[in-house]
Amino acid sequence: MLRFSLNKKLCHHLLNDVLIAVIWCTFMCIPAHAARNQFDEYQIKAAFLYNLTNFTFWPDDCFISDESPFVITILGKNPFGKSLELLVKDERVNNHPIQIRQIKQISELDLTHILFVPSEFKKEVAPALKHFSQSGLLTVSDYPDFCKLGGAVNLLIDKNRLNLELNPTAAKQHNLKFSSKLLQLARLVETVSQ
Repeated sequence: MLRFSLNKKLCHHLLNDVLIAVIWCTFMCIPAHAARNQFDEYQIKAAFLYNLTNFTFWPDDCFISDESPFVITILGKNPFGKSLELLVKDERVNNHPIQIRQIKQISELDLTHILFVPSEFKKEVAPALKHFSQSGLLTVSDYPDFCKLGGAVNLLIDKNRLNLELNPTAAKQHNLKFSSKLLQLARLVETVSQ
């Protein structure tokens, strides 16, 4: 009988690889209307939002202390319901506990690591995207042209499929870097000057 021994760190990396592959297959293989019937669209997006924490590199200086939480902020109504909270419960990003916050307007934005912007805030946030100066701020949305307007990550429906768009330049402006694995899975978009 053969026995294999894998250390915990290696198992965690393998699990992450498998999980992103499963999520990506879900995005690519399930038509949007079928996804609504079998899954809640925002449960899938919540899973992908959580996995961004494993495939994006944040600078150490974006945390006030070693005990500071890793903050995911949702602007406006929470489209994820309890899905995102359940996914991040007891999880950590580089030993920082994950905390979910919700704000009603962009002026309430405080120190955060991921900001999810729903389409209802497009007119308010799009002009501000180029002016966000916080180091370590990853902006994510799910409306067309978000990355072209200066957002970093877009989880959108295109031709009845869920797709991922990344704007590495926008991420770099906030001292963030995407893993090569994530870059291989996404459609890369650059900010369009207006």
